[in-house]
Amino acid sequence: MEPSHIGGLRLTPLAAAGGGADFSIVTHILPDFMQPQQQDNWCWAAVGTSVGVFFQTGAWTQCGTAAGCLPGGLDCCGDPGPCDVYGYLNTSLTYTKSFNQTIQGTYGASDVEAQVNMGWPVCVRVAWNGGGAHFLAMSGYSYPDDDPSAVTLYLQDSIYGDSSMAFGDFPALYNGGGTWTHTYLTQPNA
Repeated sequence: MEPSHIGGLRLTPLAAAGGGADFSIVTHILPDFMQPQQQDNWCWAAVGTSVGVFFQTGAWTQCGTAAGCLPGGLDCCGDPGPCDVYGYLNTSLTYTKSFNQTIQGTYGASDVEAQVNMGWPVCVRVAWNGGGAHFLAMSGYSYPDDDPSAVTLYLQDSIYGDSSMAFGDFPALYNGGGTWTHTYLTQPNA
């Protein structure tokens, strides 16, 4: 069976186990856009830059984003070492003309779906169980059409690459586990 497209969503029919009946998986996944981070502490710069490039709001680079967001007029492209520090995702998204708003805490599955349906990744901050934090993007979802509550998230990460997992398992089972502390809504602001 061939996939069909309804309202921008790709529906992929699969045979149901046992009975031979058909059901569909509703899937909407944005194209790959996440750049690998170029410095150890630049997840904030990598995510902000990657989203800006995805939205085509400018010819952003991670070192340029870091230089534009960090105080002191540092030359992060010529000498990135002093710029390899923690930063704020809302600042890098604003710099790359890709910021909408920050929400304290988590975001519902249907809310993530609505943002992805508009073509806008949802970025998150995860505080790791072992200490430290990390930024990454949610760039898609899928679920069986007969069970919209069984949502799988598609994630793009500047360190760990692309992956998917059940919405209910994120981020407790994501790369050692953590807590979803902030949600960053994106949109092109060119």
